[in-house]
Amino acid sequence: MAGSPLHRTPDDAPLTVLVIGGGGRDHALCHAFAASPRLSALHAAPGNAGIATIGTCHPLELDDFDGMLALAHELQPDLVVVGAEDLLVAGLATRFEDAGFLCLGPSRIAATLEGSKLFAKELMERAGVPTPAWRSCDDVESAYRAIEEIGGGGGVAVKADGLAAGCGAFVCPTPEAARAAVDRLMVERIFGDSGARVLVEQLIDGDEASVMAIVDGEHVVPLPAARDYKRLGDGDVGPNTGGMGAHAPSTDVGGDEAVELARAVIQPIVDELRAEGTLYRGVIYAGVMLTADGPQVLEYNCRFGNPETQALVRVLGDADLLDLLHRAATGRLDGVDAIVASGAAVAVCVAAEHYPDLQLEPAPVHVAGLDAARQVDGVALFIGLASAGATSDEVRALGGRVVTVSAWGEDFSTAVERAYAAADRIRLDGSHLRRDIGQPALVAVHAGC
Repeated sequence: MAGSPLHRTPDDAPLTVLVIGGGGRDHALCHAFAASPRLSALHAAPGNAGIATIGTCHPLELDDFDGMLALAHELQPDLVVVGAEDLLVAGLATRFEDAGFLCLGPSRIAATLEGSKLFAKELMERAGVPTPAWRSCDDVESAYRAIEEIGGGGGVAVKADGLAAGCGAFVCPTPEAARAAVDRLMVERIFGDSGARVLVEQLIDGDEASVMAIVDGEHVVPLPAARDYKRLGDGDVGPNTGGMGAHAPSTDVGGDEAVELARAVIQPIVDELRAEGTLYRGVIYAGVMLTADGPQVLEYNCRFGNPETQALVRVLGDADLLDLLHRAATGRLDGVDAIVASGAAVAVCVAAEHYPDLQLEPAPVHVAGLDAARQVDGVALFIGLASAGATSDEVRALGGRVVTVSAWGEDFSTAVERAYAAADRIRLDGSHLRRDIGQPALVAVHAGC
């Protein structure tokens, strides 16, 4: 029988950790946990070919919640970390907590912060967090009207209310494009019931930053801000994806400013949820647009960003991420300082052919050249949903963002050079990647000289 969810282990005791997930973000978290002096044993379900090199993987289906709970009863982990938003929204963290296991991840109710954009917008209004003007629409006709009212004849953003694998937001420069987005979401139902309701949002100008913080229900510990590259093509063209790369720290938000932003746009959300009877323990990610009139929050995520995490874990310096997450899960972040970035990191996603077209059935792909890529100084490879190949040089995957090349350097110039030197050694038929990840950071650094 598992013990009480809180304070099951002393502050400095070794930890057996179970990570629920099998993507690149989960591999990056496991990579950080493996460096912690507190780690005793690392398990992942289902894990992937990369995680298998540093921990023990258990081949369960991600929707097998009963199997996950049975595994936890077998392993008796000191901490469970749930990585993916759909699992959190479905209440997996709540299931673990109810079974007596200490789990880092918001409850089912708290995870609605990401599970419903309407919930998040209404919460922002109650908490006084600035956000672009918006309308919630339950049918096509009201969405068409909102396009005219919000856009004034110009462009708007159209967003699925529910989860859509990071691809449910459409930036529409014209009313015609916006109506087409509404039709895809509400009529064609390309994301199923997630598009039964849409939000039509005002388009605003500025630079976007990914602001993340670790939360213990009351206290917020800001992490270095990052920049995500959501669009498919260089220069931010093409459809939205789950993210084609990232760099950290953000050059649009300095270290002190990142801390101030987290206090301004994440702390009020935590406070409002707590006041309403919902304790949020986990990670909150705010997508923030930096406008001439101040920051505006576009959305919240209830977990670490993907692929921001693949860059973020490389710049944590001496910070012990596992210890921080254990403190968050046990409500003990009071007095912990914000994390200061060490060096620079650039993460480049190597995606399979057709990504991000989620309507196509994923086809198995063979990836090689991994050993050669790992030989580049400062490079770590974070594997997506892939199983091991015949050698360490290859993996077998089912499409998507197969490998994320994460390169660290003392400066962005070095990190960018290393990332692409490694990415060019990876062999995957039909693959594509952006060639401008980190370039805005180089421009910003040079402009500041």
